[in-house]
Formats: sequence, C-alpha cells, structure tokens
Amino acid sequence: MKKLCAIFFISIIFMVLFCVSCFSATDNHIDRELTVKKGMTTNEMDTPNLIIEESTDHISNFVFELVLENAEWIYDNSGTITQGVTYKKQGKKRLAVYVNVGVEDGQFDAVHEQLRIPLCVKFTDAGDATVTIESNQSAVSDGTYTFAYAIDGGFTLEAEKLAKIQRNGTLSTIRITDSSTQEYKKGTRLELTLSDNFTFANIPDIEGTRKFVNAVEFQLEGEDSSKAYIKITKTTDKDTGAIYLSNMQIKRKSGIDYNEAYMTIEYKTEKRSAPICKFGLTDEIEEITEQTTNTPPEISEPSEIEESSNEIVIESAFKVGEYSYTLNGEQRPLNAPAYIDESSSIMLPLRAVLNCVGITDENINWDSKEKKVSFISPKGTLMEIKAGTDYITADNDMVLKMNTFAVIKDNYFYLPLKSVALAIGISEDNIVWYDINKTAVIRY
Repeated sequence: MKKLCAIFFISIIFMVLFCVSCFSATDNHIDRELTVKKGMTTNEMDTPNLIIEESTDHISNFVFELVLENAEWIYDNSGTITQGVTYKKQGKKRLAVYVNVGVEDGQFDAVHEQLRIPLCVKFTDAGDATVTIESNQSAVSDGTYTFAYAIDGGFTLEAEKLAKIQRNGTLSTIRITDSSTQEYKKGTRLELTLSDNFTFANIPDIEGTRKFVNAVEFQLEGEDSSKAYIKITKTTDKDTGAIYLSNMQIKRKSGIDYNEAYMTIEYKTEKRSAPICKFGLTDEIEEITEQTTNTPPEISEPSEIEESSNEIVIESAFKVGEYSYTLNGEQRPLNAPAYIDESSSIMLPLRAVLNCVGITDENINWDSKEKKVSFISPKGTLMEIKAGTDYITADNDMVLKMNTFAVIKDNYFYLPLKSVALAIGISEDNIVWYDINKTAVIRY
C-alpha cells in the first residue's frame, strides 16, 4: 500500500511539473516601430529589437526560429548575436537562434537576463513587416509582432471637379488612388475626415479597381458625423488600385463661411488632403453671427483694424492637429499639422509660418545640407534660422531670440509661429491664442 501511494504521489508531481512546463511562456515584445520605404534596410541607429524576457524555465540549451513577413534578413549566413547566443539563416526570411544557457563564459543567463535580437532586415514588400516566433518546443512563446510599416507609394485623393453647392449638396465623384503595392488585411479601415464644420450626410456608392475590386465598403462613424471609414472586406492582392466614391452628400453647419471643403484620407502614416467642393456664401447671411466651438471667436471687426492701420488685414487661423488652415476664411491644406511643443509654443511647418505673415515662396530658401532656412521679410531684411537653434539672425547683424528651438519633425522643418511673427514686426496684439479650440490666429 505504501509503495502504491508513493507511486501515486510521484505521478502527481510529474504531472504537475509536466503541465507547468507545457504552459510556461515568455513575455515577448518589440521595443520600437518604424515607417520605412520599400527597399530600405535597418541600421544601427534605428533597428528595432525583438525582446524575449528572462524565464525560470530556461535551465537548459534551447533553439527557436524567427520568420519574417515583407522583409528578409541581412545577417550573414551564421554568426553571434551576443555571448552564448548564435544564429544560422535558413533562407532569406527564416533565422534559427541557438541559446547556450548558463553563467559561464560562452553562455547566456536566460534565467535572469532578457534576450535582445536586433531585427537587421531589408524591407522587400509594402505593408506591415512582422516577425513570427516559432518556439520549437522551447519555453519561448509563439507570437507574431509588427515592427515596421513599409510603403512604396502612397495615396492621392481628388474630386473630378469642385461641385458648387449651398448648405447641402452632392459632390462630384471622388477618386482615391493607392500607388503602393500594400496588401490590406480583411477588416482594415482607411479613415476619411471632412474639414471642421462639415459632415457626411449619406452612405455614397463605392467601387474599387484592381486590388480593391469587390473589397471595399463605406461606413459612417457613429458619434462623429465628420468622420467615416472605407473598410476592407477581404484581404487584397499586393497590387495598386483605386476607390471611387460617387453620389456623396455633405452638409455644412450654420454660420460657417469657408468657401471650400476638404477631405482627408489617413492610414497609418499616410495622410492626404484635397478640396472636394465649393460652397455658396449668400444663403446664410443672417446666421453668420452664430459661434461654434470649432471656429475661433472674432478678434474685432476687420474695418476697425483697417481704420487704425490704413492697411489691408490678412488673417490666418491654425488649429492644432489639423492638416489645413484658413486664410481670410478660405481653407487651405497643410502638409503637416500644427502642434504645441514642450515650451507651449505653437509650431508650424516653415512655409506655413512664413506664408501666413506675407513671405512668398520665391523669398524662401531651404538649405537641406546645412538644415537652415533663409528668407526675406516684408521689410526687405534677410533672415536665417537653423534647425536646433533658438534664435534668428538678420543681415543687419541683429540676433533675435526665439522662445523655443526650430526643429525637424517627421521630415518637416518646424518654426515657432509667435517668435517668427514678432521678429518680422507683427505686434503681439495681432497674435491670439484660443485655448477652447486650440487655435492660433494671426493678423498683419
């Protein structure tokens, strides 16, 4: 009987240990994600790492494999990742990783140390670049992780013509072209957004070509009527394609006198805006005094400023996060949005800043090698600002301090709106910030 009990007890312990071993797992993750162009390779400065956390189950040597999608390894055929960890390529997309567990020289302490594997790859196809872990019965968890988004083209959005409508109306056909060979998974959504104070009024007809044939569906956002989605209903081919939206109806809110409406399409880092229609301005004169939370309050009547200055007033309004701005009530596109930096300064792409204070493109020069912009102010002064500095130099030997640094962000050179405006002689009274809707208004 005692022998039988002992056997039973040992069996229970074995089963518990077996179950623990079977269900043991590691915490894995990627330490950063990239946006890249197809054909690019990662480098030492920006290579994402696959992190495999330490585990008490790593008490003996083990091996697992890493499989890439939309990328290929640029490692040598074999080599060392770190002490005690070696690899061997099993083709362009598959890498076998061997871990010699222990604390001696030539071993890796996988019980107490996380394993970092640099994802040194070349991006071969457009779309999400992923790495999949195949555990090969080791304690390393299986899983697939996205570490980059590769593009080889991009979106264009345009209306066949700018329809002229009053408060409500039907647009001309809108064509969205994707020149990339991106494959879209079933369930992916491309986001559509209208300019502030414009809303979608119906579900339009939608049709796709090439990779989008019978693969797209239009959906309205339930709570935000200025937003909609194009849903991918089946995984597409790796091909180019276009989407056509016809019989689309939109509305504008009362009291809004913009004479153009814009639509923006966004997917991951790809974002494009274009005008889609013009609005008449005579059907709501009596309602212009209405105020909305998305429109900056009036500073004062233009006539009052004109009487005091005897000059034509130009007014620009920039809302944080928007890919458009208004110039005397007319909406215009921005390649990159305004944002607020750590010093609470409103930052804008250089041409948007300079254009809105009366400096035309022919008076702006960008030196990509030196990372600096030079421009001629409306008063004829040559000025210069270099990335990473917080001052403006002028040809009259003046050095003008800015309240923050000029920076390069997302491949755009950003300047502080207020500092530049003050430097060229615009009074502080004509630079106004409305915190309620995160909008800066400037007049000159």
